[in-house]
Amino acid sequence: MASSDEQELSKEPSPRISYVPRKENPEVRGETYWIERGVELVCSECEATETSRWFKNRERPDEPVCMACYNRQLAATRGKCCKCGKDGKDTSGMHKSKHNEGEWICDRCAHRELPFDGCTCDACGRGASDGVRSWSRSKLKNRPWLCGNCYGKERLILAEAEGTKCLECGTDMTGYHWHLSKRKPGAKICRACYRNAKISEATAAGMTCGECGTDTTSKWLNSKLVPGAKICLACHQKAKISRAKAAGMTCGECGTDTTSKWLNSKLVPGAKICLACYLKARRGKKKAERS
Repeated sequence: MASSDEQELSKEPSPRISYVPRKENPEVRGETYWIERGVELVCSECEATETSRWFKNRERPDEPVCMACYNRQLAATRGKCCKCGKDGKDTSGMHKSKHNEGEWICDRCAHRELPFDGCTCDACGRGASDGVRSWSRSKLKNRPWLCGNCYGKERLILAEAEGTKCLECGTDMTGYHWHLSKRKPGAKICRACYRNAKISEATAAGMTCGECGTDTTSKWLNSKLVPGAKICLACHQKAKISRAKAAGMTCGECGTDTTSKWLNSKLVPGAKICLACYLKARRGKKKAERS
């Protein structure tokens, strides 16, 4: 079986949708409904002012909510994820499971769920037992299923064949995928320039972390304590660890309650393991494969 780097580029890629620049003032779905009623377009849950679609608040129908908060409210009515056991209200959305009839699965687990039983990556041959975290359709004509890693490599190969270059730094290589430029419609920028641009925009807007007050981070996230506020990546990770400790979470392997990151256990559905045990199991698996 050929590796992803050796996929036949002679095959014609599937037809791409041509880029169509957005209107100067594109109408957001659901926006007219609230404007006609004289309601200010601010999410009643997170206080966001921009979204791709506005909905009625499920708890207070006379107030608007953004799409992200609406999906969380909807997920809260659907119980727990059948894979990781996470409550619906703590997820970004819930979907019907493809393999467990009548049960729901969270967004994260749905992305990792096998398209069908026994599915393997067409490029590297890996399956669910090999720890594949996501699945995507190939861009080539026969459209086989690829693991997330091989799909990313294929996209880079196709972009290289098209002569894609970063508008900002001029590089023809990037990590995982290319992003659309906001300065020039249809142009692409590399992942590094995209992240730098987001940080620069946040700095120019005077954004600071609601916890530690820093104005520099590799990623900004929404604060769960103060609606509408932002926190840096470091404070977000500390908050996650603190919440896990307060909930009495312990590692299913070694029993520790302290770690820099919690991960789902592959042996016990719904259980968590610490980062040290996860890395130890990963090293053992690679060593067994080499021998």
